[in-house]
Amino acid sequence: MWKSITTIMMVLLALAGRSAAQGSAPTDEQAVRSNADAWVAAWNKGDANAIAQLVTDDYEVVSPSGTHFKGRAAYEKGLASQIARRQGTPSLSVTTVFVRFLKPDVAVASGTWTTTGGAAGPGKGSWMATYVKQGGQWLMSGGLAATAPPPPTK
Repeated sequence: MWKSITTIMMVLLALAGRSAAQGSAPTDEQAVRSNADAWVAAWNKGDANAIAQLVTDDYEVVSPSGTHFKGRAAYEKGLASQIARRQGTPSLSVTTVFVRFLKPDVAVASGTWTTTGGAAGPGKGSWMATYVKQGGQWLMSGGLAATAPPPPTK
């Protein structure tokens, strides 16, 4: 009997430790995914300020063009400049393929993106971002977006 209870307790403790490493709760994963969705919605509206509110003060990212932005203010300024140069009405969509919790307050998410419309035409690629939980809110701390190369010609 004690052996069974001990075994059950060990399994429960192991599962509790595994859960803490993966994230606090399913709501944390949904919050990370929602941050990415909010980023896309703001980008589609051309709202650089709304996007900047989704990142940390010390945010860093490398854009598909290779531009490195460091800090929320620089990132917002760069986005505003890019948005002002848009032609047509581009639309962005993303798919978040995975969210992995490194610690209860740190996660990495990655997925794919596609653009349609606008003068630049369609585009696609992949993205990866690090998220941190600050003040109860999940914010992007760093990221990388890459453009997929065109298919080979035959």
